[in-house]
Amino acid sequence: QYERFISNVDGLLGQVLEKVVYLMHDPEIPVKYEAAVAFRILTHVGTIPDSVVAVIPQVLESVLQLIELCPNDDMVSTLESIIDKFPAAIAPSAANVCNRLCQTFLSHVQNPDGTPAADKSRIIGRGWDNGQWVESRAPDNHALSATMSALIGLLQALRDVPHLYAQVERPLLHVVTTILLRRSES
Repeated sequence: QYERFISNVDGLLGQVLEKVVYLMHDPEIPVKYEAAVAFRILTHVGTIPDSVVAVIPQVLESVLQLIELCPNDDMVSTLESIIDKFPAAIAPSAANVCNRLCQTFLSHVQNPDGTPAADKSRIIGRGWDNGQWVESRAPDNHALSATMSALIGLLQALRDVPHLYAQVERPLLHVVTTILLRRSES
């Protein structure tokens, strides 16, 4: 809403982004969430000052924490935007990002001991039906899809630094193996 104004005032974008980055460390999850969304939007407004580029690793960490808590399109879009806009800042932590995204994905399809998760579906409705309490459930494929989308974005960002593929190969192979095993069982 205020992007045009912010981009037209000298130095204002940097000041606003620094405040947004500060809010990403707020103890309240909704504040962090909105700050991450604002960060994504504002990074497309103009030239990002070096002071903000320097804290991209901390921003990345905050977004990863939010993805682990609530994987959804907004957080994945924010992560993908950070990866696309700041690939040089992301490259040193690519293996960590990949590991955490793979762990997030696996947490939705496996129990902690590695066995397939029985029911990771979400309740979409509850009520009485013929004197019995019933719950309507839907698979939580959205979280899986969002996490996979972030992994794909990371791999696309690494295409210019292929030597990093070796660092992310092991967790990715574990995810692929898990997917293939689940498919063969069903």
